[in-house]
Amino acid sequence: MKILGRDPATILAFVSAGIQMLVAFGLDWDNDQTAAVNAAVAALLGVVTAFFVARDQFLPAIVGFTQAILTCGLAFGLNWSADQVAMVMAFVAAAVGLFGVRPQVDAVVTADGARVSKVTPIGPPGT
Repeated sequence: MKILGRDPATILAFVSAGIQMLVAFGLDWDNDQTAAVNAAVAALLGVVTAFFVARDQFLPAIVGFTQAILTCGLAFGLNWSADQVAMVMAFVAAAVGLFGVRPQVDAVVTADGARVSKVTPIGPPGT
């Protein structure tokens, strides 16, 4: 993954150390806020890594990133109920399914209603 170099974990460690240094020098965040920001940064790097390295893990990474951002928001005073957070997560999961998964799934029936075989033929077409 060229955009992040060879080791996204090193970038995450650098950002985490930077946040801890800022807190030590007066940034007024408690432990929960610091942990939430670190989790959000880790989730963001996970999304970027999945996008460039493991496309099949990109969509679940988006859902995880959303959860990390919501957790971060709650740590900084976002006053949402558990039901509101659950509704946002359900919406994101539905959006990922509709826009991310659905376009890549083939129907099990053809346009005329005939079932499509689940077995992929081995060999060149027509054999």
